[in-house]
Amino acid sequence: MASGNIFILVIFINFHINLFNDSCKNICHMKKYLILLLFTFLACTTEKIEQHIIDSGENSIENPERLTPEEFEYMTYLLTVESEMSTFWNGFNSIRDEPIFIQTGDDEGIFINPPNSMRDNSRAILNELTDFETLYLYRNDEIKTFIIEELNGSLYDFQLEYEGIPIYAYNITELIDFNFYHLYKNRDGFYNVSVFLHELFHFYSLVLNEELFVDEDSIYVSNEFPYNEDTLPLILLLYDVMIDAYHLDTTIQKTNYLKYYVSIQHKLNSLDTSENNLVRNYLFVREKTEGAARYIEVFSTLYTINNNTIEDPTHGFKEYSENITDWWGVLDVYDFRMPYHTGAGAINLLNELDCPNWEEKFLIPENTPFDIAYDCLNMNDSQLDIFLEEVKSLYDWDALVERSEFLLSLQ
Repeated sequence: MASGNIFILVIFINFHINLFNDSCKNICHMKKYLILLLFTFLACTTEKIEQHIIDSGENSIENPERLTPEEFEYMTYLLTVESEMSTFWNGFNSIRDEPIFIQTGDDEGIFINPPNSMRDNSRAILNELTDFETLYLYRNDEIKTFIIEELNGSLYDFQLEYEGIPIYAYNITELIDFNFYHLYKNRDGFYNVSVFLHELFHFYSLVLNEELFVDEDSIYVSNEFPYNEDTLPLILLLYDVMIDAYHLDTTIQKTNYLKYYVSIQHKLNSLDTSENNLVRNYLFVREKTEGAARYIEVFSTLYTINNNTIEDPTHGFKEYSENITDWWGVLDVYDFRMPYHTGAGAINLLNELDCPNWEEKFLIPENTPFDIAYDCLNMNDSQLDIFLEEVKSLYDWDALVERSEFLLSLQ
């Protein structure tokens, strides 16, 4: 409290003590004076809050701006998830470590973690998110104009640079083209939080750690993935097994399902006849790039703000896959969409089973979720065969073979 306010408060208290001695004859008077004294104290304190000074580390700004109610709500959701993020991925701290711009209106936005070189022209936003570790937020008109023009109505961009500095940009005002996939993802109202985290992970892994990845899309050619009577039933099996992998209770179940995942993928890779070994260099790598982002999106929100997010891990594509009528539908589900949910499920099992140093192993360029799981389980060929036969019997292998024959006939 400022010294002037303290002086005024001391005079006020002294005055009312004398007044109380002269005129207060009963307890009701006493309550009135105490209430009036309390209001005066709160008024002084409120005045100080309005004059709150935020220390950014480089500069201090008096009378900072405030978040809008919508911004406050959105940041509360983000920080609720972020406060638990180490439970899901130790070391993924991009909300606090990297420059982020969130477009929150047609001409509004929040700048998080601006580098020191950009803070001189930035205006601090009052730290009202007091339930969380302090996160310094800013307004910056020049950067706002640049990023909003670059986004041009897009939902996100994790490859923007400003003055040579990578910035992750996200637009929470963008109205999504709600096809069935987006409708599914938005049914609980957290679309903009979960997708923000998904694309932020891409910023963390693909931009800030780009040496970790080969570009799986660079070797992908439609109709070259090795679909045949031997591989497609295994792909259908993998798809269904990993849906159930999201709903396991015991350590034994989780261990067995990770073994099912490894045994199926190991066999699938051994059957790959494609020129570029697309099972490993496309499917496994896509499980690393998109599966990891989906894992962050799903599981960090599941246990914090959205406990329905694993109702259907395929995000609507399971129902779609059951009604495929052309070959494009096969490619759409099993080329593009499947690695999101199979990779995310495998990574979740690695985390829940405490496979040693799995996050660090993920940052080794040649490692995929399959490689990390394979090393964690340390299964020999005989064990791989046993678990492959076991999972086939659990999921009606004959029905999967029949279904794959129909899908192959659509080519």
